[in-house]
Amino acid sequence: MRIIRGIYCLPLFIAFLSLSWQCAENPIDSDLSHTGLNLDTLSIYSVLSSASSYQTPPEIGGLKYLYFGSDSLFDIAYNLFTIKERATNGLYWRTLLDSSIQVDSLFLLFSSNDTLPDGLISNVGFSPDFTFEEYTDNYNILDTNTTWIPFGTPMMRVVNDTSDQFEETELFLDIIDYFSALVDTADSNLVRTFKLNANSNLESMYQAYSRNYSTGNRGPRIVVHFSDSTVTTDTTIYDTLTATFETESDLTLLEIDANNENLEYPELFVGSGAGYKTVVTFDFDSLVLPEQTMIRSANLFLYSSRELTSNYTINSYAINTDTTIIGQWFDEDPYIGKASFVSSASFTDSTFKFSVKNFLQNITLGNISNLGMILKPDDSADPFTIVEIDTNDVLKSARLEILYETR
Repeated sequence: MRIIRGIYCLPLFIAFLSLSWQCAENPIDSDLSHTGLNLDTLSIYSVLSSASSYQTPPEIGGLKYLYFGSDSLFDIAYNLFTIKERATNGLYWRTLLDSSIQVDSLFLLFSSNDTLPDGLISNVGFSPDFTFEEYTDNYNILDTNTTWIPFGTPMMRVVNDTSDQFEETELFLDIIDYFSALVDTADSNLVRTFKLNANSNLESMYQAYSRNYSTGNRGPRIVVHFSDSTVTTDTTIYDTLTATFETESDLTLLEIDANNENLEYPELFVGSGAGYKTVVTFDFDSLVLPEQTMIRSANLFLYSSRELTSNYTINSYAINTDTTIIGQWFDEDPYIGKASFVSSASFTDSTFKFSVKNFLQNITLGNISNLGMILKPDDSADPFTIVEIDTNDVLKSARLEILYETR
C-alpha cells in the first residue's frame, strides 16, 4: 500500500457541511464555519487488503427486456409473466362475462426491437395458480413442475414504420379458445401466469420488451376486442371496443452451470447474468487521520480489465453485519439484509469511481465498523456482460483518494 499526502492552506470561509450515512444510528452534523483550515489530500494505491468474488443463481428481474436463447456462457431456461386483473381502460376480466358483451377476439402479444428467427418460442403454457416474485426468484428457487395448460405457438410478423423501415417484430397468439380459463369466476385465487419456452435449437440471444421497458403497452399483454350492446326502447346499439391487459410482473429465468461449493475465482467478477458479486475490504482503519477531521470527498477507483459500454453501472453496499462466508457458490446470497447502499459508479475511461465519503467518515467517527463493501451490478446493467476488475496491472491497482479538512 503506497500513501501520498499533500497539504494546502485554505484561508476561506467553509460553509455548513452535513454528512449522513444510511447505516449509522445518528446522522453526522458538523459546523465547519471557520477560517484558516488545512486541506489535506491522501492518495492510497493498492488499497484493497482483501477481495474475492462469489456466485449465486442469477436474479435478473426488473430488466427492460425478456431474453430467449443461449450462447457459450448463458442458457435461458424460460420466461414467466403474470397478466393483471384490470385492463388499462379500467375493465375487469369478470366484466367480459356480462350478457351485453360479446368477445370477438383475444390475442396474446409480445413486441421486440430485435429481428427474431421463426419458431423463437416453441410453446406458451398457462397456469391459474402458479406465482413468482419478480425481483427475488431464480431458477434455483422456483419449481415450475406444475401443470401448464398448452396455449400453442405464437406466430410472427414484422412491423415497419411509415418509411417502410423496420420498427419492431411482433409475436401474437390467438387464445380465444381459452377465454373460460382466463375468466374462471369459480376460482377465487385465480392468477394468470404464462410460461414461455424458447426453441431449444437457438444458438444466439434474442430479446423482447419487458413490462419495465417503458410506460405503455410494450411488454407481454392480452388484447381483447369485444362488442357491447345497449338496448333502448326500440333500438339496440353496438359499440366495438378494445381492452388491453398488461403484465403485472415478468422474469427471465437464466441457468448457469455452477453448483460446486468448492469453486474458486482468482479474478474479481461482477455480472448479474452469471450471478457474480465481489466483496472488497481496504485497510482504512490503520490510516491515522488528525482529530476533528472532516472528509470533504473520498473516492474509490477500480479498473476494468475489459472494455465495457459507458452506461454499465455497479452499485456498492457497505456490509453492516460481521459475516464469515466459506466457499464461493451460494444458493442464496449470504449478505441479503446485511448490507446498505453506498453509491453507484458508471464505467468511464476504463474506471469505476465510487464515492465513499460518508462511508469513511462514519468509520472515523465510530458509527460503523469497517467490514468491507459488496459490488453488485445495477438493475440497468446488461446481464450478459461480465466485468473483470483488474488486479494484475500495477498501474491500474485499486486507488483511494481522500480530501479532508483539519483545523
